Amino acid sequence: MSGSTPEPAISDQDDIEDTRFLYPKSRRLRHIRGVSIRNLNISATSASVNIWPISPNRPRRTGRVTNPWAQESPAMRQQRLQNIAGIKLADSFFSIHTNSNEKPVYVSETCPESLNPSFAPLYIVPPMYPSAISRQNTLTVTLYTKPKDSDGNKNSEEKWSALLQVDFSLSKLIYVGSHMTNITASFFSNALLIELVDGFYTLSYCIPPTFNVTPSNRSAVRRIQKPLSSPSFTMLSELVRYRNFVAELRYSTLPSLKAKIAALTVNTAHTAEHSRLSPQFLQSCIQKESEAVETLQQSVRAQKDIIARANAALELSRKSYNDRIELLKHARDQLSSADQQLRECRLLLNIERSKTASILRNIFPIRPSIDNAPLSFTIRDLPLPSPDLIDETSLSECEKTSAALSYVVLIVAHLSLYMGVPLRYPLHCKGSRSMIHDPISTIRGDTMFPLYPRTLEFYRFEYGVYLLNKDIEQLLGIFRIPMADIRHTLANVHCLLLAIASK
Repeated sequence: MSGSTPEPAISDQDDIEDTRFLYPKSRRLRHIRGVSIRNLNISATSASVNIWPISPNRPRRTGRVTNPWAQESPAMRQQRLQNIAGIKLADSFFSIHTNSNEKPVYVSETCPESLNPSFAPLYIVPPMYPSAISRQNTLTVTLYTKPKDSDGNKNSEEKWSALLQVDFSLSKLIYVGSHMTNITASFFSNALLIELVDGFYTLSYCIPPTFNVTPSNRSAVRRIQKPLSSPSFTMLSELVRYRNFVAELRYSTLPSLKAKIAALTVNTAHTAEHSRLSPQFLQSCIQKESEAVETLQQSVRAQKDIIARANAALELSRKSYNDRIELLKHARDQLSSADQQLRECRLLLNIERSKTASILRNIFPIRPSIDNAPLSFTIRDLPLPSPDLIDETSLSECEKTSAALSYVVLIVAHLSLYMGVPLRYPLHCKGSRSMIHDPISTIRGDTMFPLYPRTLEFYRFEYGVYLLNKDIEQLLGIFRIPMADIRHTLANVHCLLLAIASK
């Protein structure tokens, strides 16, 4: 039978992977490192020897000895015992199959005459096996045995027979220990023991159902670490480029140079042996070949210098990466401190804004009007009717309206300043002759609109009041307060002051 595959060179990445804890769904064929059989039993009716212990209190019988072995020599007794034990012994090997291949993926070497055969380590990893095979999760293990005859001798005419065939999934294996010496389970006959990269496993039919693995038997414990900062894409690209360059020099250039040197040396020796030319000519040939060898050695030294420089650059990049990580940690600490200060400043700012809103409410008290009309308020006992209800011919009513609007302009201007919100329509506070500017509309002519009704063009006053209500709506939008009606100026200002004071 074919032997085991040669052990491949395990890289550093493989060593790191071997210390990890494998999740059941992550186990693959490439993680298998060995297969063993425990308590091999080739036949349910195989011969057995019962050795009964002699009790110390049991009386010794005297009389004639009836043991048929008593009269035989020690060599004959030893031979008989070996024959009895040999009936249970058998040669064995196993094969591994997958669902995608009819032929076996792996065939082990033959383990001769063993009740607990342990086979050589196996490595089903790329590039010796394709990824489609090494990533398989389900497999079939078939055990073949070749027993001895009744006298305990090998029978050359006996054929190999399949004693055991198990189809299973690696995710269904049961962990039994991290090392062969740590296994405390008692196995049944023909128990299958699988060695993975993180310990030894078996199947449910091989051990008693009461077997339990304590956490102390685990060889690898899942550890939750604090997430590390990820490097940038540029740094990763540089590291990969340097690593590929070093690997290319190490695995392609140096072997080719060594092969050329060996070929030139062999050709020189062959030419000197078979040509039988003059010693002077041979000496000149040797000198030329020596010069060629020296040139190649210089090239090798140059390539080694390039590799050394690349390693130095890689080390410098790693140092720079570590420095940037430390700088990032320091910047994060500073950011946390600045964020805490910002929250404190915002808290103090909100407190000051609430105080300012309370002061403005006390300076410019807004109360419901005497007539108890819905959404009708007064500011400092001055009513503010809608523009369509103002009597243009009444001088006193116009002056009261102008004064009330001047108070509203002062409140809105101060709130926009304290809240740090620039108004879409800037206000010009001039007492009862305040005005509002419209820099957005494409109106021809003057874009300054009066906030007092005593004007020749009354529609400009109406448009100015509309723009003032739009500024109030802008401030209410910051607190997400819906506006019932844009025309109720004092009601909206009252809601705005209450919102700021409560915040």
